[in-house]
Amino acid sequence: GFMRVRLGIGKPVDKSRIEGYVLEPFRKEEQEILPEVIERAADASAEIVLNGLRQAIGKYQTKNMNILKKED
Repeated sequence: GFMRVRLGIGKPVDKSRIEGYVLEPFRKEEQEILPEVIERAADASAEIVLNGLRQAIGKYQTKNMNILKKED
């Protein structure tokens, strides 16, 4: 077996558009945050290697994390 770091892509409003939603290019807002998403995935990968899967899951696994919201 192997471990993987998965990145969620959200869901389309119209569920019948799932295939097109997955395959379409990133929207402008998504392109702007892509470096941050990639950096977080790299950090999660390093955490797995350095401290183990359980610790990485506790630190990085989030459900419906809205990275588009900027903290003030």
